[in-house]
Amino acid sequence: MSSIFDQMLSRYEIRTNDDKHNALHEVMQQITLAGLYRAGFFDKAAFYGGTCLRIFHNLARFSYPK
Repeated sequence: MSSIFDQMLSRYEIRTNDDKHNALHEVMQQITLAGLYRAGFFDKAAFYGGTCLRIFHNLARFSYPK
């Protein structure tokens, strides 16, 4: 049986150690943001910038080549 973390990680194409490192960071960011959301953090604060655009709006960041 696969954990939710493993399921989330499986959405990324991992060929190199850098790919794995980046995918792990992505999944940890998503889990952290989900926890903040569930705790009501975003009722009092806003999340914006490149990471917000990438995660919530599925847009590429200028700092990452695609």
